[in-house]
Amino acid sequence: MIGSVSPFLLSQILAAGAFVLGLGAFQFAAKRSVFLAMAASALLKSLHFFLLACPEAGVLMLVVASRFTAGIFTVSRLAMYFYIAVSLVVFAATYQGALAWLALLGALLGAVSSFQRSDRTVRLLIMAGTSCWVVHNAIAASPVGTLMELAFLGSNMVGYWRFYQGR
Repeated sequence: MIGSVSPFLLSQILAAGAFVLGLGAFQFAAKRSVFLAMAASALLKSLHFFLLACPEAGVLMLVVASRFTAGIFTVSRLAMYFYIAVSLVVFAATYQGALAWLALLGALLGAVSSFQRSDRTVRLLIMAGTSCWVVHNAIAASPVGTLMELAFLGSNMVGYWRFYQGR
């Protein structure tokens, strides 16, 4: 117990905070605003995963937060390859079981998404990565985390539709 709050309950509270940040993120039109909100959300998700004893996902989410921040400033392919390499190294260093593969795939899709010039491509790749996190969180037994990622997916789809319908 952390004070009078169990680690599980605290993890779900952090996931709820990440949930709120992420829901709003995809309703912004500007990539910078989307990425700032997603970086903050990823930091909260990282702590959530550590509390759930999912260190691979926790460390990968720290990388994700850093990656979203870097993606605000550059679309460099070199930066993309750097974050792919960092994700692979973190995965190898923290690997504890098959569930980690879903976290890795979600992180890699996100790494590619963060360094695209086209907002449309960013959103499509994030949808694919988010789908991996939905399944990961369901298997990791995080109800708020699963609902959060489902809501992110839905919010991203709504944002995509709002900005690109008929284009």
